[in-house]
Amino acid sequence: MGGDNKTADTGEKGILLMSQVERNSAVAAIYEKYNTGLVKYLKKRLHAQEDVEDVAQEVYIRLIRFANLDGLEPSLPLLCTIAANLIKDRFRKSKTKSAYKHLPLSDIEKKSKGPSPEEIAMSREGIEKFKRVFRTLKKDCRQVFILHRLEGFTYEEISTKMGISKSLVYKHLNRAM
Repeated sequence: MGGDNKTADTGEKGILLMSQVERNSAVAAIYEKYNTGLVKYLKKRLHAQEDVEDVAQEVYIRLIRFANLDGLEPSLPLLCTIAANLIKDRFRKSKTKSAYKHLPLSDIEKKSKGPSPEEIAMSREGIEKFKRVFRTLKKDCRQVFILHRLEGFTYEEISTKMGISKSLVYKHLNRAM
């Protein structure tokens, strides 16, 4: 008691809890040490810079909320695991939200008329062009494209599944695009 600012509370299960100031200080140190690596990791997985910043911020918020940072060994792989889980959560939420979107009446009327002959012809041309280009890709390149773009696998999952490095997955996907 008295003027000692380092007193800690114990939680329900007797786990030693850090004070908010200590927790924030610990997370700030983790940020300084690992943020550059975390941002690089996120940039490889997310397209928009604002998404990278949002997910990185959420990683640190999760750390601040974690009850016992003393028992935690912070590392870049830990931060990347938290980030990967956050990305998966965002993906699931976006799929759920898009499933319940409502169309304005004007869009329903447009869709009920069906595509015009020009739209059908352009669509068929686009599909044929895609098929021609897709056939020119090497087998591994096609498979990486299918796994990532159509089946939603991450670079790491593709790397493991195909037995190739993540950088090769990245190169194949760039070539396919």
